[in-house]
Amino acid sequence: MNFLILTLTIFLLTAANSFGSTLLSPETAGQVHTGINQLYDLNFDEAEGTFTQIAATASNHPIGCVYLALTSIGRTLTKVRSNFNKRNNRKNHRAISRLY
Repeated sequence: MNFLILTLTIFLLTAANSFGSTLLSPETAGQVHTGINQLYDLNFDEAEGTFTQIAATASNHPIGCVYLALTSIGRTLTKVRSNFNKRNNRKNHRAISRLY
């Protein structure tokens, strides 16, 4: 599961960066970098705010919308992973308690 999330994230980040970051102003490129760091730190609300601002200011470039989508995907995958871990922990706890 972790490998899938990592692979998907790397693929999507690579694809998003190939949209032509050279066409972005230095200020917008800096905002994108800030947003990526926020995503990396799993600060989805902050990243969403950053990418929403980018989408509004650079409306002729798709990078803001692409990273907004990545933020949504990352938030969803994190929730799915958390729920998966909780279910497995409960099952493991029940199994271990039956041993004793």
